[in-house]
Amino acid sequence: MSARADTGEIPASLYPSLLHADKIVIIENDKIIFISCQPISPWFTGSQAAFDAFADQGKPESSWTYEAGLRTKRSFSGGVISGFEAQLNYYHVVFNNRQLGIPTNPGGIAGGAITGGTSVLVNVGDVHTDGIDAAFTVRLGRAFSLYNALSYNTSTYKSDYASTASGIGAATGTCIGGFTVTAGTVPTCGKQIPGSPKWMNKTVASLAIGPFDAQLVGDYVGKRFATFTNDTSVASYFLTSLRIAAHLPEAAGPLRKAEISLNVTNLADIHGVSTISVGSATNSYSAYPIAPRQWFLTSRRGSEAHWPGGVFSTRPRRDISSPRQTGIAHGQFPALRPHRDSATRIA
Repeated sequence: MSARADTGEIPASLYPSLLHADKIVIIENDKIIFISCQPISPWFTGSQAAFDAFADQGKPESSWTYEAGLRTKRSFSGGVISGFEAQLNYYHVVFNNRQLGIPTNPGGIAGGAITGGTSVLVNVGDVHTDGIDAAFTVRLGRAFSLYNALSYNTSTYKSDYASTASGIGAATGTCIGGFTVTAGTVPTCGKQIPGSPKWMNKTVASLAIGPFDAQLVGDYVGKRFATFTNDTSVASYFLTSLRIAAHLPEAAGPLRKAEISLNVTNLADIHGVSTISVGSATNSYSAYPIAPRQWFLTSRRGSEAHWPGGVFSTRPRRDISSPRQTGIAHGQFPALRPHRDSATRIA
């Protein structure tokens, strides 16, 4: 059985060659001594009693990361498809002794300490993460390529924790469920890490014809929870951007190897939430909106040169809150994958 070359499909006779893939196995162990992603440390607990309590009971955050995957890169001749690259990764993370700053005087914006209350730093249990990253690139000659990367991540708390106006608080080892703080127990067990979407996707279509090239980029970010108990969330969004560039001939005098490019971000001018600031167990959160459509005109020749009339950048800019860097980084797709930050998985 074979596939027609003009359909853009890979001939069936070449399928066995795709099985000759590289194998990736990674095991990492990290320990963080009293350092958290949050702007708090045991040196700013607000009282000698809180500092002594953490000195006696506090434990360093630590994690084990297990990762395995396959990747392949193939070239073809005589057909529509000239190249194919793919990668598939699975990872599992066990994060122990998560640290959290608990306000001793709850209130203020997003339940934080803006009203003046100090916070105590406590260990509130473990987090387990499982994720899969898959990506591929298909090349049609030298002119066109299509890249797509899909990322799925589930990171859940393994325990509730106690949070009261007095006392140090700690992981309770319980899973009471629901969304309501009951007798000082915050029901986080089994809940997804806030601010981190389960699903992300990135698509890049690139076209190069002579001195001109264009790139259309689409970023999908799934629904994100905005509180520790997952009682509030923000909707998913799909953001597009466009880049069109012209390269001047090398013999163009003082402008040799010059490039002029136009970048447009948020091409469809959509509205939504870009960054979430998580600071409350229930009900409230702070958020920053997606920037409106913007254009950037750039001239480049060795060093950057700007044109009047707007804000400028040498390349399209992508700013997604709290994604994680995953196994797709292993030399295949260094800059275009959905990006998850390890800190966001566990914070």
